Amino acid sequence: MRIKKTKDYEIFKFSKYTSSRIDEIEANRILNLAVDIEECNLLHINPITVDADMTIIDGQTRVKAAETLGVDIYYIQVTDNIDPMHIARMNDRTKKWTPRNYCEFYIAYGIEDYRILKWFHNEYGISHADSVMLLAGRLDRNELKNTKAVRESFKNGTFKVVNLKRAKQVAEYIKDFGEYVDWNTNRYFVSAVRIISDKEGYDHAVMMRQVENNPRKLQKCVNTRDYVLMLSELYNYHLKNTNRLQVAYTQ
Repeated sequence: MRIKKTKDYEIFKFSKYTSSRIDEIEANRILNLAVDIEECNLLHINPITVDADMTIIDGQTRVKAAETLGVDIYYIQVTDNIDPMHIARMNDRTKKWTPRNYCEFYIAYGIEDYRILKWFHNEYGISHADSVMLLAGRLDRNELKNTKAVRESFKNGTFKVVNLKRAKQVAEYIKDFGEYVDWNTNRYFVSAVRIISDKEGYDHAVMMRQVENNPRKLQKCVNTRDYVLMLSELYNYHLKNTNRLQVAYTQ
């Protein structure tokens, strides 16, 4: 394949699967690359790749950096059909994709589960990782053998929302704790709230009354197990035995 060069940056198109928006992180990458190119321009031995329609498959940052400096960008044009899933995997290897990158990519690809995930993450402020586990009907990493599979499904585009209603319920519980602490979206706390609220007889109104009456008992912990123990002790504080939660958690 012949390597071509141009300063006409307008001929290149950004794929709908990879955002052309420049956020702060991407702007820093462009700036740093532009500095490197200015010191030693090696773009001629590292051409970008475009498809038959001049849509960039790999090399968006190089195009932006070259445009910033006004230097030639070198490119190779391929005519083969490219699977968008392969674009995601390639970009993850060349510049580590964030969960947001994956989410935006698969939303552009039309997968509804990722649109729900984005909404859930933005609505409740729970990390993408915990949102994925919660929406997939799983959250406690320590008791799951298939956590890796769930994470991989998120990356490869096969993630599925299993129980949105339950995920929203737990998220609302977590949000209620935010009235008293600023670490309610901590990953271990999120996991602990799911575990506690799964217990037979759990009444969230009771929990919130206990928190309101004993806010100092709500203490920050270092792992899920300690949060579960703290929350169970808080819930059961001065309750009759018949109303107490029976919680047994092993890490």
